Amino acid sequence: MKKESVTNSLWFLLGFLVFFNFYIVILPFEKPPRVTDIIGCLVTMFVLLRLNIVMEIKFHIFDFLYLVAISLWLMKDLLIIGPSSLIITFRWIIAFMIGLVIARVPFQSTYRYKVMVGMVCGAAANIVVILLQINGNFDSMVALGLGSRDSWYANIGSSIRYAGLFEYPNALALVTSISLPLSLGLVQEFRKPFWVVIVGFCITALGCGLTYTRAPFIVSCLLMLIWLLNGQKKQVIRNVMIICAIMSIILLFGLPGGEDRWSDSVYIENNKNDRLSSNMDALELLVKNPFGLGALFKDQVNFAVHNAYLQLGLMAGIPFLGFTIFQIFRAIQKSFFLKGSELWVALTLALNFFFEEHLTNPTIVILIMWIVFAPKSRLNLEIDSLNKSKPIGRLPIR
Repeated sequence: MKKESVTNSLWFLLGFLVFFNFYIVILPFEKPPRVTDIIGCLVTMFVLLRLNIVMEIKFHIFDFLYLVAISLWLMKDLLIIGPSSLIITFRWIIAFMIGLVIARVPFQSTYRYKVMVGMVCGAAANIVVILLQINGNFDSMVALGLGSRDSWYANIGSSIRYAGLFEYPNALALVTSISLPLSLGLVQEFRKPFWVVIVGFCITALGCGLTYTRAPFIVSCLLMLIWLLNGQKKQVIRNVMIICAIMSIILLFGLPGGEDRWSDSVYIENNKNDRLSSNMDALELLVKNPFGLGALFKDQVNFAVHNAYLQLGLMAGIPFLGFTIFQIFRAIQKSFFLKGSELWVALTLALNFFFEEHLTNPTIVILIMWIVFAPKSRLNLEIDSLNKSKPIGRLPIR
């Protein structure tokens, strides 16, 4: 019993730390690593040491080729661009390992439940961090590893957009917004009460509101609408209560970013033009450099490309971008029929990637690997060490 409790705690901690991805400042590096860097290295070491067990796992050929593609990206950056890009590709490789481990957790098991709850709690912990930063503790939080030394923050009127554990505010908003699809999964897979969805939406609303970010909030509302419309007739009362609670939250706290960011036609028009211009410039740069520029692409854009797909193309090249889009599309397609939590997470990421650069964020990259592997893992053999996990959920709601 004690061993089982420790194992459950470790799975919860893994989910929590993937989202609460702080810096380990006690290590003597110019730029301290994140906790997922250490976890990824430990997982990679375990894979190498237990290679005989890993080789027994049934992998899809596309997953193996995807690891090869990431490795080729790493070698290309090392030989052509130099070490400045290696941290990005290194994090993609260790994200591959962490995502694979999470994906191999048996469906509707205690371990999977603990991982998902840990992720939601990690998202909520990010809210605590940004609240402390807003209250004047930014430098102290960075010194503790609870903030990035390279973070930037902009003014929205008289307010400052802090970034929490990340380098820019939009990253925090997206990470906290993942709590909503995870909450939908907890209700769908494990039949948790509907108030779990309200908690997920509150975390999302707070994350978007405190960072003055709109896109993740819009995507989350769209996701909620799809989920509610997908419900059965006997769930009408529950759905009405959820809608009323969400509207109450919006009326109480207001829309993320303040009314001006939603109603000021001049601001909206300028923002739209800036984003379209940055997208077109990035697309033109990508056509000229179809095999990518690594991290150096930042030196050739004015500010940002405001699109994660273009960002990945500029970093890794069009072939790798196409392969990644193909993998995400396959994951969404398979998750749709399997009715797992990964479907909601995949849709959230895929839609948000149109509005901002997110693919140097280790948390997001780990989630990509999870959703890519998970649907196929549910149809394949599971890792022997996880076979003792006991199902705690019932058949997902269809």
